Amino acid sequence: MDLNIIKKILDDESFIEISELYESSVHIGYGTINSKLVYLIVESNSIINRRYVDKVTSLYDKAVQMGAPVLYFIDNVGVDINDNCSLSYYGNILNKQNISSGVIPQIAIVTGNCGGGMSIIANACDFVYIDKNNGRLWSIPPVSINNNINNDLSLAENVQKTMLVDNILETNELHNVIRELMKYLPSNFDDNDYIECDDDLNRETVDFYNKNTIECIKEIADYNQYLEIKTEFGKGVTTGFIKLNGQTIAVLGNVSKEKRVCKNGLRKIKKFITFADSFSIPILTISDVVEFKKDDNNDLLVSLPASRVAFSYVNSTVPKVTLIKNAVGVPGLIMGSKSLNVDMVYAFENSNISIMHEKVLAEILYSSQLETVEDKTKFLEEKSKEIKNENNAVNAANNYLIDSIIKDNEVRQMVIAAFEMLFTKRVNKINKKHGAF
Repeated sequence: MDLNIIKKILDDESFIEISELYESSVHIGYGTINSKLVYLIVESNSIINRRYVDKVTSLYDKAVQMGAPVLYFIDNVGVDINDNCSLSYYGNILNKQNISSGVIPQIAIVTGNCGGGMSIIANACDFVYIDKNNGRLWSIPPVSINNNINNDLSLAENVQKTMLVDNILETNELHNVIRELMKYLPSNFDDNDYIECDDDLNRETVDFYNKNTIECIKEIADYNQYLEIKTEFGKGVTTGFIKLNGQTIAVLGNVSKEKRVCKNGLRKIKKFITFADSFSIPILTISDVVEFKKDDNNDLLVSLPASRVAFSYVNSTVPKVTLIKNAVGVPGLIMGSKSLNVDMVYAFENSNISIMHEKVLAEILYSSQLETVEDKTKFLEEKSKEIKNENNAVNAANNYLIDSIIKDNEVRQMVIAAFEMLFTKRVNKINKKHGAF
């Protein structure tokens, strides 16, 4: 890889290479991004051997000691298959990565080949970006699948649809996006990351309830800026980062037009909440869901990821705030409801908060009457409307399912106020439950 790309990602003239004379197939060093210290591993058609591992693991030790992120630029041909110790080299790197997990952010940037054991190393990072034109990612060598080393499955445009990849980028876009990501990430798990904010804290939000979730997120964010991640996976859900009064907030929400959530969307949420909690980033949820995606619900594949999302909300200790547009049934329950240890939950006057979809509930409650009425469709429509009108925000507030009814033009200032109130939140982590999820 051209080191000039590295220099574009870093602040001007800040890159300093270390151990330059030891194993020239991989470069390691440090520099700054937005004046924040970062460490870098840069491959260029590298082969993984003992000397390579020495450099990479020593850099991880330095990064953890200094509490600074690692950027891992991957482009290699794998290990020497004639070396009986070769698989242990992958293990040595994975060991350091897992020790560092949740301590410092790790970002993999695939600029060339990333196959076999290296795909696991990339997946051990918190974020993975791929060069659109040059990056290739696979776990099983394509030649062993269909005797074609150019298997299309390893191309960036196809790999981006998996949970592993956060985005694919043109080569000349890499430096801008990585710099933008680093603007939101803390340097380590104990870092309070803030920037000065000149945006009006009381800026009115306009027609918030009727906007789609992406527009809503931008509407409340400082300077209307939102960095979305994993855009091509679990598309019914959006996850990403914003700043609120200069503070980094991890935000997630439902974006499906049908207001559904699927198993992949739930997997995406679970991983995102885990990362945010590890690095003490507060979580904002925008709930706009009425059901699980039917094909997932029929074969129960949604049950396990749904339980893991609930587990993540309950066990995360960071400040959590939820805005409810629609929260119906179990999908609405697991999208940041108050019963899952969410600190503050707001809803709008028109919000639908109910035990199940009003039509299904009407069919159950009035099943005996349906047998006697002439126009069953009209009858169900009327009863469904009555049920929906009863399951409003006022009813939810009276039953302590929400903390407050929020006005459409006050969302930004109310959410900022909530997170400021929660700034000093403390949790007894000794009593925090741990599990296999």
